[in-house]
This record gives sequence, C-alpha cells and structure tokens, in this order.
Amino acid sequence: ARGPGRGGSRARHIKNTPVVNRGTLAALREQQMQLYFGGPSTSLEPSTTTTKDYEENIRQLEQDLAYYRDLLAQKSEALCKAETDLQRDEDIFDEKMKEMKGLKRSVKELSRQNQMLQRQLEHALGHVPQSEGPCSNCPDCLVPAHAPSSPVRSRDLPSPHVLVRKQNDHLASSQEEMDQVQVSCMADSAVTACEATDLHPFSLHMDGPSLQDDGPVSANVEVEEGRKEIQNEIQELEDDFTEWKEKLLQEIKTLTIHNKLKEQLICELLKTESSALEQSQLYEAKVQDLQSRVAEFKKQIQHMESHLESSEMQSAAKEAMKQEALSKLQRAEHALDKIRDRYASQSKEWAKRVEVLEKKAKTQMTHQKKKEKAKQEWLDKAIEQHLQKQERAERLERELSKRERLLKEREQILQQRMELERRRGPPAVSPKAGRPTASHGPYGQNKRKAPAAPERSGPRNGAWAAPGGGREPLALSAEEEQTLRDLQE
Repeated sequence: ARGPGRGGSRARHIKNTPVVNRGTLAALREQQMQLYFGGPSTSLEPSTTTTKDYEENIRQLEQDLAYYRDLLAQKSEALCKAETDLQRDEDIFDEKMKEMKGLKRSVKELSRQNQMLQRQLEHALGHVPQSEGPCSNCPDCLVPAHAPSSPVRSRDLPSPHVLVRKQNDHLASSQEEMDQVQVSCMADSAVTACEATDLHPFSLHMDGPSLQDDGPVSANVEVEEGRKEIQNEIQELEDDFTEWKEKLLQEIKTLTIHNKLKEQLICELLKTESSALEQSQLYEAKVQDLQSRVAEFKKQIQHMESHLESSEMQSAAKEAMKQEALSKLQRAEHALDKIRDRYASQSKEWAKRVEVLEKKAKTQMTHQKKKEKAKQEWLDKAIEQHLQKQERAERLERELSKRERLLKEREQILQQRMELERRRGPPAVSPKAGRPTASHGPYGQNKRKAPAAPERSGPRNGAWAAPGGGREPLALSAEEEQTLRDLQE
C-alpha cells in the first residue's frame, strides 16, 4: 500500500529540480549579442525580440510546471482521502461481520431452546393420559394463566438484540407455565383419585359417558393449540431473523462493491500520477538534450569565430558563417517550440482526464455519503434504543486509543522522513536568489556561473570591443546605446 505522504515527497522532489539551466541561457544570450555586434564590419542593428521571446517562453514553461506540481499535490491529497475512506469502509465491514457472527450464535441458542421446549411438550403430553379423569373435570389446568402474546412482526423488531431478548423471555415464561401445568396435573391426579372412586357411580348416572370421552380430547386439543401457537411464534422469529440476515448480507455486498469502486479509482489516480511524472521527466530530458545541443552549437560558433579571426577572412564570408550559426540557433528554437506545443497538447489531455476523474470521484462520494447517511441514521435509531451507555463509552475509548496510536505512528513516520531529508540536505539556495539586483542580472547569482566569452569586454563609452582582442570602437547611435543598456539591465 502506498503511504499517505509519498505523493507529497515526489512533488517536493520535482519542485526542487531545476527546469532550465539559467547560466547556460545567460551564456547563450551573450553569444547572440556577440553574433550581432561582434565583428568590426557588421552593420546589423541590435534586436532584442529573440531573447525576450525566449525568456518569456521559459517563464511560461516554469509557470506551467508550477501549476502541474500543485495539481500533483492536490491529487496526492485526494488519494490520501480515498485511502482513509477505504479504511473506514473496511472497519464498517468488520463490524457487520461481527454482528453476523453474533446473530449466528443467537440462532444456535434459539434452536437449542426450541428443541428443549419440544422435549418438554412431549413430556407433558406423556403425562396427559395418566390424568385423564381429573383433567376432564378441570381442563383449565393445562391452559396457561394468560393467553400467548400475539405474533411479532418484522416491522415491530428494530434490531436482532430485541428479538433474542423477547424470545428468551417468551421461552422462559412458556417453560415456567409448562412446569406449573405438569405439577398441577400430577397433584390433581393424586388428590382426585380417591374422590373419583366415591363419586364414580354418581357421575355415571348424572353425567353419563360423555364426560369420560370428551375430557381427554379437549385437553389434547388445547395442548395441541398451545404447541402450534408456540411453534408459529418460533417460526415467525426465525423468519424475522432470516430477513434481518438477508438485509445484512445485502449491505455487505454493497459495501464490497463500493470498496472495489474506490480501489479502481485509486488505481486510476496512481496511473495518471505515474504518467504525469514520466512525461515531466521526458520533458526535462528533452530540455537538457536541447541545452547540450545549444552548447555544442555555441562551441561550434566559437570555433568558427576563432577560425575566421585567425585566417582573417573577408567580412562577407564571416557574415555568412554567422548567418549559418544563427540559422542553427533558429532551428534549435523551432525544435523547442515544437516540444512546447506537444507539451501543451499533452497538458490539455491530462487536464481533461483529471476533470473526468474528479467528476467520477465527486459522484461516487456524494452517492456514498447519501447511503452512509441513511445507513447511519437507521443504525443510530436501532442502537440508541437498546445499547447501554457503558458499551458506547468502551467503544469510544477503543477508537480513541486506535486513533492516538495511528497519530503516533504517523508522527514517527514524519519524524523519520524529516530526519532522512535533513541527512540528505536541501540544495543550497541563496536567500537573495529570488530578488535580482543590478549586479546579478535577471537571474540573480546564477549568471556568475555562465562561461564568459574569451577576450570580451562590455560596452564602454558607446562602443563594443572586437572579438579578436583589438580595440576597434564602433560608432553607435543613441537608440543603439539605449537598447544595449536595456539588454544589460
């Protein structure tokens, strides 16, 4: 699994890496100035459009790169949030599985109690034929003191805890009633045995044989009705439990589906992040390659200038060589423009993909929040009525300890990461690098690292030094001197 701070470390790494070598750009600008104003017979006017456009393009590329770095940081934060949501859903799934196990245990207990009640009913029915005489005179001994409760429907049961509790109470009361019936029948049989011998002839003359025949039948019918009612209640409880079980299984299925959807979204975010990193690395590699090519062209131009100065060729040939070097530089700039256009098109595609993924994430999050809200309200109504305050306090304490442990672990991870970054050491950056001065130029102190052109001096008194080392001043107009000062600034 990915750590929560991995994307942030990558973003910091990309942010710290330089995009363009500014010293090389400064040297290239100086070389262009030499090409335009280096020779003694050149009559070209100073043009600053190329350098300004080049600097403007580089500035735009840096702004785009900063934007994509911020976008990458936002995506890493969204990935961390998705991981936390996935962990929360896994915790809910574990709680539901625990509830399922508790319900299975309650089902086993109910089946065991059902078997015990059936055995007690069979035992009570076995004692009925022995007490046919006395029970015929008092058929109310087999009937419970109060009528059985009405069957409980599933909509009246808010949770399985209430079902189990009511079922246990009902089974306990029915067991006590059956014990009382058995004891009363046995006692009445012993008491009325003697009376039956004395009153038997009188009962034969007064009541006839109908009392002897109808007494056991009515008792058996009442016992059968009581047993059927108990079995019906047990069957209804089992049906309610199965319905509750099916609901929980359906909720577990929905949770697993949402977890899979979130995992797929995380995988897509990771793929987009990796592709963005690869594209940025490729772009940086291409920029470095072009910089190396520009340096090679620069060396070639210097070699050509030295060859022209040593051989003292004519000014026309020298200008032709300079034009060739300028065409090479223009081709290099054209290649850079192509790469910029390609990068802009790719960035648009990335932005479209990111928007699509954000819309998917928002829709899934809203749908998940609605379902979680409805589910939470339903669970709160079921739990708040029947759970004790002590259980909630213990659960909150466990969650608090778990979160404290997670916070401690994250703090340790952050401390270790800070220690590693402190050992590696950040790149040395001057505090005044972002504040260009008159001595440093537009790029601060980085301009000092640019290789100086051999035997070159700046403009003095409105003239430039020749590249051959000789002092051949050129007469410049006021506008040309002003443009040179602007270039220096």
